[in-house]
Amino acid sequence: MKSARTILHKTSGLRRYLEQERATFVASPVLLIQSQPAVAAAGDDDKKHYNTAVDSACRHVQHLLQAANLRTVATAQTLKYAYPTASDIQHLTDLCRRVGASTVVGVGSGTAMDLAKAVVQSIGGRDISSSNRGRNAAAFEQLVLVPATATATMAAAMSHSLLLNAAEEALTVYPPDSQSLQEIPTVQVVLEPTLVDDSRQTKALYASLAIGLDCLTRDPTNELAITMIRNSLACLEFSDATEESHHELVQETLTTAGGLISYGLENDVRSVPMALAASLTPTLFTEHDIVAFMASLLPALVEQVDLASILGIADSSNLEKQLAAAPRIVTTETLETLLTTVRDNHLLWNCIDDRNDGLTKALKEHLLVS
Repeated sequence: MKSARTILHKTSGLRRYLEQERATFVASPVLLIQSQPAVAAAGDDDKKHYNTAVDSACRHVQHLLQAANLRTVATAQTLKYAYPTASDIQHLTDLCRRVGASTVVGVGSGTAMDLAKAVVQSIGGRDISSSNRGRNAAAFEQLVLVPATATATMAAAMSHSLLLNAAEEALTVYPPDSQSLQEIPTVQVVLEPTLVDDSRQTKALYASLAIGLDCLTRDPTNELAITMIRNSLACLEFSDATEESHHELVQETLTTAGGLISYGLENDVRSVPMALAASLTPTLFTEHDIVAFMASLLPALVEQVDLASILGIADSSNLEKQLAAAPRIVTTETLETLLTTVRDNHLLWNCIDDRNDGLTKALKEHLLVS
């Protein structure tokens, strides 16, 4: 969101924040949006680890809200699809209005982050449904985001929310323009490592590299992207590190990556990773989540940037080894089918996509089966 953002480290930081800002939080109920456990098949240890971490984070935050004697209306996400829809947002928006909440707390997965952001954006600005636009809305005081997964950390930092258009089977962006973003104070909490699911951390770091490289294709001097790329590589090099400083660097890196994503709105150019992931994952790559798909674009984006030169690396062998370890996705779909799907999504967003051959080059990296 466009708002000022505060980063709190550890749930102890959230506890102190609730105490310091108690006057704000007690003024009205708090809407708590939590993630539900994912369905885990037998032997799916990653999904079980995910459920444990997300459940622990949700319980922890709920306990802190209760300990602060705040009036909390808790709701778990119950979604028909893997991504929230306009109907899901409208349901929570109506609930928020009914209880008179002026603070929303989202905790858990990336879906919970998108739901929390969209509720605030919907009530504070232009409503999801045309029938409700223009209705009086309560003034929002706070948006608190507590990501418990690597994907959620990136989602929490993204200015917009991603929704599923079920009719078109494509991801869309909310709000559909930057003018509707509200100046709501946003707090993002970095949890202790034991409360965070790190099973997809490596893929998220590769996705961060892809996002950073995409930025450099448009602006090779983007210092924020360059720093984020350096940090991503450092985190990948010591992926097994357990030190608190390493954990915080990972969270900082993923947060920066989420903030660097461009949506192509208002005459800007949409990020290639976002354009392709939003267009293709809901239909043609349903077995992959959006972060894994973004990570798979890394080989194509590396080809378009002289990264070793930008980073000032004389011997690029270690860099090449790190980048070569990125996950790959294979498809038998034709290039034209993929491009048509991207163009259809482009029309749904009413955005600007890269006009050079960046999209085509990135897509060809997936056409490994002929």
